[in-house]
Formats: sequence, structure tokens, C-alpha cells
Amino acid sequence: MAALCGVASCAAQFSALAEGTLVLFNWADYFPPDLLDKFETETGIHVVTEIYQSNEDLLDKLRSASGHYDVVVPSDYMVEILIEEGLLQPVDAARMPNFAHVRAPFDDPWFDPARVYSVPNMNGTSGFMYDPRQVVGGLLEESWSEFFAPRPEIAGKIVALDDQYEMYRAAAYYAGVNPCTENPTEAQHILDVLQAQKPKLAFYTSGTNPNVPDSLQDGIDLVTSGSVAILQIWDGGARLMQRSVPEMIYVVPKEGSAWWQDAYAVPSDAWNPENAKIFLNWIMQPENIAAVSNFTGYTNAIAGSEAFMDEAVARDQLEGVAPAKRDRLRPVEPCSPAARELSDKVWARLWPRTVK
Repeated sequence: MAALCGVASCAAQFSALAEGTLVLFNWADYFPPDLLDKFETETGIHVVTEIYQSNEDLLDKLRSASGHYDVVVPSDYMVEILIEEGLLQPVDAARMPNFAHVRAPFDDPWFDPARVYSVPNMNGTSGFMYDPRQVVGGLLEESWSEFFAPRPEIAGKIVALDDQYEMYRAAAYYAGVNPCTENPTEAQHILDVLQAQKPKLAFYTSGTNPNVPDSLQDGIDLVTSGSVAILQIWDGGARLMQRSVPEMIYVVPKEGSAWWQDAYAVPSDAWNPENAKIFLNWIMQPENIAAVSNFTGYTNAIAGSEAFMDEAVARDQLEGVAPAKRDRLRPVEPCSPAARELSDKVWARLWPRTVK
């Protein structure tokens, strides 16, 4: 297939069958298997999926050229880093036929202006959810204080993510510190918050998405048994949990919540870049990206996808975060090497951790 053409002339090319393979390097449990089957049926392109655990893991793989991936799924700040390091190739997403479905402001994000290198995937927030049945009075304050300095009745019944970047950011917001601080004194404040919370936790969880049936059921069982009252979680996971435990309440804390966007992009050394561009265009079809939202619980950037989505996710996508709470959202931006070094030192000080 030739390089991307104009919108009017290349729609037929993007719908044509293609031969070959596509290697998708993705997060775990972040793409429905049956949707891959649909892509293969419609395009003739066979998809091989490999998994990474973090944005930094992805960065290391691309830097070392230790794998040959055609499509990767970095988060917002990592897209910017990959562009700066020359690890992504331009895809000119705005010229793809299905880019017409992309809603503002996702069509021109801060990390990839004009979408030269990426197309949108899922987006969401980070916060915590709780079981009001285990709370005296039934409601918690919409504050990280409920998570880091819990009330007596829920101390010891809190689950935190075993995720350095989510925990560090959340503690920074609670402490009133910039998560990208380069000041050792401010980093110490963040450490103080995390260390004070540690004995009040039930455990840290390495699970990133309760989409796997066993993991989801474990979470449900812990809540319904009264063993866990508060969980740090992303909003997509919260929606999945609420399908089984509708009483659970998700909180975007008033001190700040990470608002993130993930993307699909093509590495500079991709072996099958034209197949990758076919995939990027294909995933922007409303019914296709809707299947990803239904599987993960997250909202997406594609107008019209709501018609194919579960009611709760579609409603949240159309309404967004309540206007009174939008000033709580904090875009996730890259920190300097000095700031990342402080974060690493703080996280190392939390060992040993009980992780389940």
C-alpha cells in the first residue's frame, strides 16, 4: 500500500484486504480478543499480541530495539517522549478517513499536536472507590484524605495500587506538591504521606484492570465480605466493578486526579507500517472503538461510538466529568530526569510491600 493519500481518494484503500502480519504491543487485558478476530476477518491481516507492564517498559523496549512491533499503545506523556527520541514514525492521522470521527479536544492533544504521530485510544481518570455500606454515615469526603488518612472504621480495609506513578501522583496531590517536583524536601513530604498510610492498608494490588473474571471476582468478594472498603482504581475499572456491586461510589478527589489519554502509534522501526496504518484507521470506526470501551470500562474519543457502548460508559462519555469537578483533573505530563529520580527513591523506601 502506498503512503497515505488524501481523504477522498484513499477510503477504498483502507477498506481493502491486506496481506501479512501486525504485531500489537499492548497493555494486559486492554483489547477484546474477539475484536482482533474481527480485524483479521475484515482485513486479512493476522495480529500477534505481545504485552508490556508499564510505559517505561515500552520505552526500554523501543530504545533497545529488542522487539519488532507495528502498533504500540503509549500514554499521553510517553507519546511526547517517544516523539522526542525519534522512536515513532509519522502517520498523519488527520488524513485517515475515520479521523473525521475524533472529537475535540482529542483531535489536537498537547502531547501530539495535530495528531501527526498517533490516534486516540481510551481516556480516563484516577481516583478511588468505596463501599458506603461500610462507612459511618454512608458517605466519604471527596478527598484523598479518606484514602491516605482513613477513618477508624475503614483503616486496614484499603487497597492501594502497586503502581509507583499513580501512588506518587496521588500522594503529591494530597500533600499539595507538584508530582514533578525536583525539590528533595517536597519529595520527603510525599514519602511521609505514603509511609504513614502503609500500616493502614490491607495490601497493595498489582492488578491494573479488573477485567479478568478471576481478578474481578476477587475484588467483588473482598468488598461484599467487608474485608475491603476502599480501592484505589481507574475509572474504567470502577465502572466494571459497579456492574456487580452498584452500591460502590467512585471519587475524583478534590485535590487532583490524573486525567490521562492513551494512544495507538507506530514505532519508527515497525516491520509492517502500512498494516499498522490500516489498523489505526480501522480502530477509529465507532463500533470498533466502542468494543474496546465495553471491554475495559473506559471512555473514548470517537463521536458516534456511544450508540454501540454499554449504557453507563456511554452516558459518562457524553456527559464527561461533572462541570463542578473538572478543575480537579490534572493532565499527566512528563517529569524531568531529576524529578523521576526523586520519585524512584521515594518508591524504593516503601519496600517491603505486601502485594496481592
